[in-house]
Amino acid sequence: RPAALPMSAAASRIPLQRGDVALQGQPVFRIWAATPLNGRHRFFCGGRCMCGPRDDLKYNICTWVCVAVPSIFFFSVCAPFLWNEVSPVFPIAAAFFLLSTISSLLITCCTDPGILPKQPLVRMMHLEGVLEDATGYRQPNAATESVEQTIFDRDSGPVTLSSRQAEQGFKWCNTCRVIRPPRASHCADCNACVLRFDHHCPFVNNCVGQRNYVFFAWFLSSATLLGFAVVVGIAVWLQAAGSDGKMASSVVLVTGAAVAIPAALLGFSVMVFCCYHLSLSLRGKTTKEALTKKETHGATIWAARGPVLVPWRQVVHPISELEMSGPRHTAEP
Repeated sequence: RPAALPMSAAASRIPLQRGDVALQGQPVFRIWAATPLNGRHRFFCGGRCMCGPRDDLKYNICTWVCVAVPSIFFFSVCAPFLWNEVSPVFPIAAAFFLLSTISSLLITCCTDPGILPKQPLVRMMHLEGVLEDATGYRQPNAATESVEQTIFDRDSGPVTLSSRQAEQGFKWCNTCRVIRPPRASHCADCNACVLRFDHHCPFVNNCVGQRNYVFFAWFLSSATLLGFAVVVGIAVWLQAAGSDGKMASSVVLVTGAAVAIPAALLGFSVMVFCCYHLSLSLRGKTTKEALTKKETHGATIWAARGPVLVPWRQVVHPISELEMSGPRHTAEP
């Protein structure tokens, strides 16, 4: 068994073609960026954690800075005064909301949002049954069902959609070369299809979909409460410190402008976003469905997350002689 390649080496040296023995012994997460999978996710902790493309890194850092800076100022400057002079409730509540915000942000960033395995991976890992169970798609019987569309895939052969399946929302993804179920969508940023796709959020460096939407909603709620606790605590500290003459008025203004006002604006923005997603969940819609005005609806935050469909840490199966020498289907016009 060949040694596992680093992520960058796998992307450049493994041409991920059927019959290429260099794939044997490689875990899936190491070949995800190779052609023709061309996934853009990044993996950590031996494939246990994943996040979106490197292009989102600057936005994700911005999120962490917006959480960290007001919190550091609050706990280093305001918390001791509030604990002794006002009430320990302020620092305790803020600490709880901070831990909740950090935890939910980390889980949202590092959780598989519900990625569908791409056709080359389905064939190599024998995931046909897993994909059928996850999507609910079955090849229709042409003798008894009206055929809406027939796609000629170069590896799997003809794939058929009945009129009923098309009405339900089943679609063929030309990039991933799989039938995706209703409410799933292809994310151009990550180059993968995601179950019950809500949106791609660069600030959490991940897609928000079926498996991490509940964590995303948890993050929005926690960040809103953290912002409220921090802003109120800073305001109380500023008022008390200013009235007691413990600092010059210019320092009070600079501190308020540099920390309290931006924190209040950020907290208000997150609160609006949180309320928007609460309204979406009550209406049973995703962000994409609401923006595109699709008629589909169903449970979102209250729905089951489902299992991980791509076996990221499993080793690619050795390719049989039949697969290496078997004919390939050719696309028809």
